[in-house]
Amino acid sequence: MAMDYEGRLSRVRETMREKGIVLMYLRRGANLFYLTGIKRRGPELTDSNSYGDYIHGAYISLTSGITLVAPRMGGSGWQKEAEGKPWITEVKIIDESERP
Repeated sequence: MAMDYEGRLSRVRETMREKGIVLMYLRRGANLFYLTGIKRRGPELTDSNSYGDYIHGAYISLTSGITLVAPRMGGSGWQKEAEGKPWITEVKIIDESERP
């Protein structure tokens, strides 16, 4: 049985609309997987301590697509996860030189 991610997103956006929420951030985990299909990952084996290394998640807006955000280290995995998921409109990789 195929997962209905677009239906799930539609329902969560309706709830956001009812509650006056225009933007929601979810860290990588069970809730993000349920809504988008982005798989959960185990603990990372490295610690880079760089700007942006604490950002792993997605911004879900009320009216448009989903933006995944991740640090450069490990960012290619996020890009692969987004492939084939048309509800994900952008993958923003945070470079070490950026200060989000």
